[in-house]
Amino acid sequence: MAEKKYAISLNEVEAEYQELAARINYDGSKYLPWIFKKALTLEQARVALELYISSEEVASTLGISEEEAATDAQKYQLAAIAKRLNLDKETVTRHVQYMFELGFAFPTRRGWRFARNVAQLKDSQTNTKFDEELGDQYFDLWEAFQKIEGYPTGFLWELLPRLEAQGPIFRVIPARKSLKDIPDIVPEDNIEEVLRLYETTAVSHCPCKRLVRDRACHSPTEVCLVLDRVAEHNVRRGTARVISLGEALAIHDMAADAGLVCNAQGIEAKPITPMICHCHWCCCDEFAPLVMHNIPLQKLIASSCYQAEVDPDKCTGCQTCVTRCQFGAIEMKRYAGAGRQEKFKAWVDPDKCVGCGLCVIKCPSEARTMKQVKTSESIPKEGADTAGYTTAASYRKGKHLDTGSVMTRPVY
Repeated sequence: MAEKKYAISLNEVEAEYQELAARINYDGSKYLPWIFKKALTLEQARVALELYISSEEVASTLGISEEEAATDAQKYQLAAIAKRLNLDKETVTRHVQYMFELGFAFPTRRGWRFARNVAQLKDSQTNTKFDEELGDQYFDLWEAFQKIEGYPTGFLWELLPRLEAQGPIFRVIPARKSLKDIPDIVPEDNIEEVLRLYETTAVSHCPCKRLVRDRACHSPTEVCLVLDRVAEHNVRRGTARVISLGEALAIHDMAADAGLVCNAQGIEAKPITPMICHCHWCCCDEFAPLVMHNIPLQKLIASSCYQAEVDPDKCTGCQTCVTRCQFGAIEMKRYAGAGRQEKFKAWVDPDKCVGCGLCVIKCPSEARTMKQVKTSESIPKEGADTAGYTTAASYRKGKHLDTGSVMTRPVY
């Protein structure tokens, strides 16, 4: 853990790095200023702080009207920053491009902006290009931040009251192989059909897994399927590669084999955020805080239309399913009519099973199958009002909780 490896005190960090942390609502953070110091030179940090410059300040600095400045906001903003810091524009442009690729700076119609908050900053830590240059300490600091400051105090705690009032914001998509013998799969639970809703599919490294290296799942990191505008944004950053449908399905299968829960970023039939995640409780920055505080993951993630069931005659009691279930839905018990000497066998709690299928695909005795328990009608369609801010209609109206994820709104 970084806290043990490194002696860190805020008075050893330059004010610019502390101000960057304060700008994203972590004033007094022990780790974020050091993360910024590892990634940015002082000159780059000063440029980063200037990304907060307003359109009025851009116009005033350059002696032009706000209307003219708005015709090419990014160009004029960089020129204004160069003038304010007494740097040449090429240097400023190079620094901002580095921060864009690193995941610190983001292009918008109003110009470049530094990360809105720590969620956006964290979600964009997907570029392996800089890993060697940044070094192990950079990742140790991120892991310490996540476990010591992020999980206990992060945006998820702002979200919990809304989860209580309005229900989950993510939706399970079952492991494809768990449904292989089921005809007429509910389309919203068919990963292949979900991916066909989009024109472009790319794969990127999972930021959660990259930033928590000491994790129980030991799973591969290249498992985030990013789609359409999010795919284009990440390809432009050099953090994702475009893949075929077949490659995407193979990645999904590999992630399921590794014990990762496939979920859509939104509860609708077509996910609100064009991204499909494969998550584990040990490192996902939405799962992990709940697990840390013994809060059921079912509050965050809605079930699929399926549930696992067990054939007790085939079950050998090996407990493979117990170790693979992230939702506490499997218990070992004696079934009715079993003798006192008979083994305990797996039982699925229907109130806890979310239908991810991870237990089904790895059952060595093939004692587990999936059964349909809901219909497609139970899944909100685009434009629905159910579940409040989590639907696309309410998202467009601004009623969602804006976590600031880079996966949400890249705008060019």
